[in-house]
Amino acid sequence: LAFSEEREPLQAMMKDQYANYVVQKLLEVCDEGQREQLLSRMKVHLPNLKKYTYGKHIVARVEKLVITTFPTAPDVEEKQDTRAVAVEDSAA
Repeated sequence: LAFSEEREPLQAMMKDQYANYVVQKLLEVCDEGQREQLLSRMKVHLPNLKKYTYGKHIVARVEKLVITTFPTAPDVEEKQDTRAVAVEDSAA
């Protein structure tokens, strides 16, 4: 990659026409610990990436990854709501 304004090579790669595919592939093939490291470095850039044509690919991949990795997130909210109702019922 040529020099760019980004301070972090990962940020430049996520915006690049070809390198964004490398980042997407990294997310697919890395182990859980590596994925956590990548996602923690990427998450600060995600809102800004939506402005870039190739950055949108990364945002979509991260969203898909989060949905498939944590499919029970809405279920957790439902359990918390159920506990709140149970606490209210026992207090009455």
